Parts: sequence; structure tokens; C-alpha cells
Amino acid sequence: MTRHFHSLLRSSADSVAPAYPGLIYLGGDLPRQTDPWPHPPRHAAHTIVSDEEQARELILRYARSRRWEFPKKPVVFISDVHADADGFWRSLLAARLIEKTGPADADFELTEFGAKAKVLIGGDCFDKGPSNLRLLRCLRLFMKAGAKVDILAGNHDLRTLVGLRCLGRNDAMHAHLFVRMGKKSAPLFAEIREEYPEDTDPADVDLTDEEIRYLFFPNENWYEAFPAAAKGWIPEAKIEKELQRIREKGHEFEAKAKALGMSLKEVYASVMKARELFLSNKGEFSWFFDEMILAKSYGSFLFIHAGVDDEVAEDIRDDGVKKLNKRFRKMLSGDLFELYHGPLGNCLRTKYRELDRPLTTKGVRDLHEAGIYAIVHGHKNVLLGQHISMHSGMLNFECDASIDINTRKIEGLSGVGGAATIVDPAGSVHGVSTDYPLIKVFTPAPDRDHNHPSSTTTSVDGSRGTNVVPLHKIPAAFWGEESKMAKKADSAKKKSKKAAAPKEAVAEEKKPQLSIAKAPAESKKSSSKDGKKDAPKAKAEKTAAPKNKISVDGVTSIEEVQAYIKSLADSLKSGSVKFLQGNHSIVLTPTSHVQFELKASQKSGKHKISLELNWQEGSENDVAIKPGK
Repeated sequence: MTRHFHSLLRSSADSVAPAYPGLIYLGGDLPRQTDPWPHPPRHAAHTIVSDEEQARELILRYARSRRWEFPKKPVVFISDVHADADGFWRSLLAARLIEKTGPADADFELTEFGAKAKVLIGGDCFDKGPSNLRLLRCLRLFMKAGAKVDILAGNHDLRTLVGLRCLGRNDAMHAHLFVRMGKKSAPLFAEIREEYPEDTDPADVDLTDEEIRYLFFPNENWYEAFPAAAKGWIPEAKIEKELQRIREKGHEFEAKAKALGMSLKEVYASVMKARELFLSNKGEFSWFFDEMILAKSYGSFLFIHAGVDDEVAEDIRDDGVKKLNKRFRKMLSGDLFELYHGPLGNCLRTKYRELDRPLTTKGVRDLHEAGIYAIVHGHKNVLLGQHISMHSGMLNFECDASIDINTRKIEGLSGVGGAATIVDPAGSVHGVSTDYPLIKVFTPAPDRDHNHPSSTTTSVDGSRGTNVVPLHKIPAAFWGEESKMAKKADSAKKKSKKAAAPKEAVAEEKKPQLSIAKAPAESKKSSSKDGKKDAPKAKAEKTAAPKNKISVDGVTSIEEVQAYIKSLADSLKSGSVKFLQGNHSIVLTPTSHVQFELKASQKSGKHKISLELNWQEGSENDVAIKPGK
């Protein structure tokens, strides 16, 4: 059985986690004690928003109102290592995937936990750090030791691949993509020049500097042709910015190469060697781009380098992440402009800025329908370890913890970097970093087994935390349990379907409808009484969400109805209420429009009381019903 990560944080003889074996060979400190995440008020200095307590309560309410599914095996996410091999080893140690046995790169052993965990390299292995080639060799050593590794594409990784492949193309769509790598790629070519001097001799280059510039940089005609070629792919405002940046990048690249002591002929020779190393079938590093994918999903978590937009969210809802990866792999061998500037390229560089492709509440709803409640990503570097944030109603784990040495210099950080984010099957997410003195532990619902959700309590998220509604106040049929009342309701539905003749007329008395919250204005997003929605239909193979109506037959007394209504109303006043209907998780918020209908009928001398609950979403930000797993 796989050992859970949290079980590695306690030793039998100590109240703190065991030491990190071999950290002495790398330097730096890693935390050994845990702390709740988001941080309690006493850690307000380490939180990431201006109103820390308000953000914390928002995150906790969101987390506790979802029915989370955690992966069956531990998932470790390490992102934005940026050519820093020591930072990479330190990150593996932080996740307890390895034990370092000596100072050399080959001096390590995979731990039992490391052999069973799924390791995701979250993108951006290239640029910034001291050695691209050493990092890639270390990653390959780790993979060959038996680690289960997936490599997710980052914007720096894709930019390197696109730049090397598009060298020499002079059409409007692709002429700029080599220099798009920018000055950050120049150290890679200097590194290759130093390691392969015989293969990068400038004397073997029979091109003039002007001819090399023609291959590296777009000519003046490109600046006139690009706006028309890019129309429809890039927003107009961004096209103007792209033209300016490409001109700047050309000057910066040449200046950086000169600062590194390289002539244009030396750069050209090194670029050609890089194409051999990375693009040829027998190249030492061809495996990296061959194995690169866009995203992975485990349980309720989506792992990706930067984020998604509405289009990609809808694709994930309709087709899943596997098909998204197939599309990405196909585009890698196709039109690189479409890949780089389209929605898949946006997944590698979005920071949800105005010029990025948007993720709106519509996209978040699509992700929720796909069972995804959190995005785990890198790209946007943060300080003091990993952060948690909310965007458009989606929980984000920001995991670019400024690992590489050059980012740390720019940010003014002392010491060395290393960080790993662990999603534990036991129902928690752990953030470990050299820059924070405690292991951050995010637990959506501490009292719940997330892979085997309980159906014996109802969570109510109030402003002061989580309470539990006493079970006797909730009619069992509302849980979808095999109670007598639930069985009676199911039996009644089956009989009604089989009935060939019209039902006998029954005397019916309706109680006035009770509105818990003010009814919202009618919109396309609201659900009708019969549960139909205007949202795109889910695929046939997916479990259909229940209609926004629950009918319960066999209620024994008016007092029972009154007790339930009062309990639900009181709960909604303080926060949101969640309960289960079959395999689905229902979430009602204070802005949800809730109505009850009470029906009393008589048939063949028998009396029956029926209770019907209807609800609608109160706004775009409220989700009244969430399909469970």
C-alpha cells in the first residue's frame, strides 16, 4: 500500500518530521513542522492579499462546499526549476522522493515514497538558471532510477522548441519565432559552445554576420505583413505590443550574446548544435520534447503550467484532459504559430491579464462540471513558498516558488531555492519550500475521507467556520440513502412510469411557497423547474446531474417538515449548506432561490404528505449543484 505523504511527517521519537537525508550535500533548510494553509490570522504577514482574513474565509468556504476527490496515489508537482539542477535535487528532497547519498548528481537513491508517487515537472526547465544541460541530465537520471514522471510544457520550454524549429523561416507567421526566445536563451547557446567547442567552431561557418541576422531576425517587410497575418489570432492591442517586443528582442539577444563573449558566427554554430541535440532523433535531449505534454488531471485537481481559458475549460469538460494532450502533441508537429498564439499556448503563459484569453465564470462552471475544483500551476513566481488564491470562482495553487538562483537574485532572496507541492490521497495538499519555515497543509474538510465521502453529516459553512447540522433535522431521503422514505419515493416514481392509464384525480392542498432568498431575475443561466439548462449538454458517458428538484413522499408529519425548513433556513443565514443526492453533491448558498411545495393528497382512503424542494442559482458566481464523482 502506498504510504501517504502525511505519514512521512512524523517519526516515532519526535514531534516533528524526520530530517531530509542528504540535504547537507546541497545546502539550504527545509521545514519539518506543519501549519494550516491558508494561514491562520497569526500568520497574516505571510499571506498574499491585502485583506488576508477575508480571502482566507472565502477559500475555506469554497473548499468545504465541494465534494473533493483526491488521487489514489500521491502526486508531486515541481515547477519552474529554470536550469537550476541543485534546486531540482532540493525540490525532490523536499517531497521526500529521494535520499541524497553524495555530492555528485548520480549520488541519490529513490525512496519507497518516491517509487510510488506520480511526479509532475510543471514546466519551464529552460532559461534563467546556471545550466540547462545539467538540469536535463539530472532529470533524466531521476527518470531512469524508476521515478514515474510526466513533463508538462512551460512557456520557456515551448518557446525554445518553437524557436529552434522555426530558424530560417521568413513567412509572416513564423519569421519572428526564433528571436521570440529572447536574450534568456543566449546562455543556453553559450553553454553549448563551451561544452562542444569542436562542433561550434566559428571558422566552419561560411555565412556573413548580415546573413546570420537575416536568419535570426525578421526583416522590415515582416513588420508590415505580420498584423494582417495575426488578425483573428491575437488581439489588436497585443499585435502592436508584439511588434515592439520583437524589435526589442532582436537588439537584446545580440547584446546578450556579445556580453557572453560570443560572435554571431559562434551563436549560429551553437544554435545548429542545439538543433542537433534537441531536434534530431538521436540527439541527447530529444526525449525532452518527445515526452512533453500539456496537462494532467488527478481527482479534483488539474495540473498545468499557467492556467486555462474558457475554450480549453469547455474542451476539458467535453473531451477530458487526455484528448487535450493528443491535440497538443499533434499541434507540436503542425502549425507552431497556431499553437503558440492560440488557446493551448495561452495555457502556458496566462496570468489572467487583460490581454490574455479570459477565464470567466462560464469556464469555471465547465471545469466544475468536469469535477475539477482546483488548478495547480506554476509560471507566476511567488515569495515565501506556495500560495493559494481564487480566480473567477476557481481555487488556484500557485507553485512557482522562485527556485532558480537567478530569479532569487532578482527578487532579493537570500539562501538557495527548492520547493514541491504534494497532493496526498489522505485528503490534503502540502506545500514545502526553503523559503517558508513550516510545511503548509491545506485540508478542505479535515473530518472527511475524500475518496470515500461520508453521507452521515451535512457541512454548513458559516462565517466562523464549519458546523454540522444534526442528522435528525435532515430527512433521510434528502441524502439519497436507502432509508424507508427514500425507498418509498423511488417506488412511487417507478410505479408512475409504468402506469398506462391517467392517474385518478386527487384532492390536493398546497401550502404557500417559501422563498429563503429573494428570487433572482430570470436569465438563461437559471434552471427551470424541470431542471433543463441552457448550458452545453454533457457527454452521454458522463453521469448526468440531477434536476434542480427533489421530491420526498412519505413525510410523516407537518412538524417534521417545519423542523427541516427551519434548519435549512437557519443554515443558509450563516453560510451555505451542502448535502448529497445519490452520487451528487448539492450546494445551496444564501443567494440561492429555494422554494418548497407541500402537498397533501388522498387516494383510496389513504392520506399522503409530499414535500418538494426547488432551487435556482442566485448569480453567476453561485453554483447551486455540483456533479460529484
